[in-house]
Amino acid sequence: MNEENSQSSTEGGKESGNQATRKRFGQIVKKLRNIRGKTQCELAVNVGMDSGYLSRIENGHRNPPNAMKVKKLAQSLGVSERFLFMAAGYLELTEEGLPVTDKYLKQRIAQEVLPIE
Repeated sequence: MNEENSQSSTEGGKESGNQATRKRFGQIVKKLRNIRGKTQCELAVNVGMDSGYLSRIENGHRNPPNAMKVKKLAQSLGVSERFLFMAAGYLELTEEGLPVTDKYLKQRIAQEVLPIE
């Protein structure tokens, strides 16, 4: 086990940045998947990943996937790539140059959920 994985994920009762990002990303993917009416299996197949891996992502037990998979998730869920990159922690600033916050992402979800044609 490497040093990073052996360290406690919480310090002083606060979630570490990595754990908070995992949890946030997973919640957003799960919410979007449910809005789109897709099962984990359907989404996993569309993206090219194992459904068990997707389950662990949605439950905050795995880090967000690589950029290519995030792109495929965005396409399959009908949201902008930029939005999911922000949710995954790959982009730290909004289009306006402000820090990405949980509040900002929650507000953006409604704007992002566009009908898939």
